[in-house]
Amino acid sequence: KRINSLEGLRGIASLLVLFNHLGVMFYPAIIGGAEQHCEVIEYYLGQTPLGFLFAGHSAVMIFFVLTGFGSFMVCDKGREQCVKYASLRLFKLVVLLILSTMVIWALFQFGLVYYHDIVRYTCSPWIEGWGSTFAHNILKELLRNWFTVATAYNPVLW
Repeated sequence: KRINSLEGLRGIASLLVLFNHLGVMFYPAIIGGAEQHCEVIEYYLGQTPLGFLFAGHSAVMIFFVLTGFGSFMVCDKGREQCVKYASLRLFKLVVLLILSTMVIWALFQFGLVYYHDIVRYTCSPWIEGWGSTFAHNILKELLRNWFTVATAYNPVLW
């Protein structure tokens, strides 16, 4: 059974994640990710209450809470329901992960990812750090996120 108010909260959280990704990519000073600010207005916009619109990390935590609540509600009905729910959810997540990875791989493989002009325009350090190949990006992120202490604690990852 769906709870409409929680579905609305999930919709708002998904928009916050979208705005966060767009902000990191095109207006990094709003998120606080740029040492140098291309435009002063984006820095100050991020310091106002409107900066909440780019609170992607908080929105992901809302997703975690909602998923935990939904999982509890299903698993509270019995072991059989819980196993069925968990296996179906895992299947959906794995299929989406594989499909999105294949699409991104194809974009890199066929040279359809060109981001150098975006970096020059937005001053985004997030985009600037992208490698030239798909394998390079996967390897870099695996090493950076799991095997180094060079990055700050990532509450969304953990």
